[in-house]
Amino acid sequence: RCSHSAAPPSTPPSPSSSSTSRVTKDGCPVIFHDDFILTQKTEVLYEMRVTDLLLEEFLSYGVQKEPHKVSKPLLRRMEDGRVLTWSTEEDDYLCTLQEVFEHVSPHLGFNIELKFDDNIIYPSVNLNRALQAVLQVWIALVHLIYGLLLFI
Repeated sequence: RCSHSAAPPSTPPSPSSSSTSRVTKDGCPVIFHDDFILTQKTEVLYEMRVTDLLLEEFLSYGVQKEPHKVSKPLLRRMEDGRVLTWSTEEDDYLCTLQEVFEHVSPHLGFNIELKFDDNIIYPSVNLNRALQAVLQVWIALVHLIYGLLLFI
């Protein structure tokens, strides 16, 4: 189970019935569509592979759940090549798969797409590690829901 020391969100992520998940370097499934985090330091754009970041570093980009927390710039490259800032008007903060599950009704069906970079040939051990990380989060949720249902 992955966890982090962030406070509970003031507003939950906007879950949909489908989410794209990647697994951070330290084994935590996170919700992020692209292969890379796009950021900027002194007017130079940098791309960092999500799977090369630790959870704490991944969550430090873009809009933060805690208003007092300083964030690193998170940008998004549009299909036409424009680079835009990630904003709360259009985007939510970065989050883990566990956080999404915590805010989704247990009665809602959920489709998880586990994504890998198409330009890399991953050893099966890496693929298994990512799948196991997602399954651990899902199994923990099932145990929680099943435990709650026993008390109803």
